[in-house]
Amino acid sequence: MDESREKKSIVIFKQIIQDIKTQKLNGGDVLPSESELSKIYDVGRGSIREALHALEALGIVKKQAGIGTVLENFSIESIFNPAGLLFELDYSNLVQVLEFREIFEEIVVKMLPGRVTEKDIENLEEILALTQFYYDRKNTIKFSEFDYKFHQALAESTHNIVIISMFNMIFPFLKYILSQTVNIPENLIDTLNEHTEILELIKSNKIEATGKIIKRHIVRVKDFLKKSMEKLESGQENKGGGN
Repeated sequence: MDESREKKSIVIFKQIIQDIKTQKLNGGDVLPSESELSKIYDVGRGSIREALHALEALGIVKKQAGIGTVLENFSIESIFNPAGLLFELDYSNLVQVLEFREIFEEIVVKMLPGRVTEKDIENLEEILALTQFYYDRKNTIKFSEFDYKFHQALAESTHNIVIISMFNMIFPFLKYILSQTVNIPENLIDTLNEHTEILELIKSNKIEATGKIIKRHIVRVKDFLKKSMEKLESGQENKGGGN
């Protein structure tokens, strides 16, 4: 099977998801080690590591010191909900998540006036400060984590249970998308700048301008994913042609 390492990691990701759905794996189970998984699935450890990183980014597994990689216990807001079951980790679905996110976050921004509190603003400021902190230290994993938390805090600032529940149901896939964009330095500084602009505009109640910045941000991420997928497909075609 002549596939790139990236493609193999997605195959492994989907297989583990299938094992969860069929209850071959259950909440609280400790996954085999990377070397053991490499033998089980007959792929390199690099592919296993990438698959596990995607699962961790989505909140499906958690690494615990002294124990290993543990499968999370899932609730209604998990991959077992009706929406989550429809998703697979491929480019077209990730783009559709981004398309939905654009509409969703426009709704979030429009709901903020009269709802966002001083405590919400302080929370956003703290998240932004920590994003800057990890940017300065080139810790891309933590940067991605607080990038996600910023958008989560925006949704929570509406104080609308439907908005918050929708975010928690759909947007764990955003964690994976964000984890794929942090290797591009200009993406990091653009994200920091955009989050800073968004927060300042929310403070000033400039809703229309805030929506434009969010749209610009999402378009940039979609373009990055498109280029990444084209590069991956190009590499597969070259391999398939014997090059």
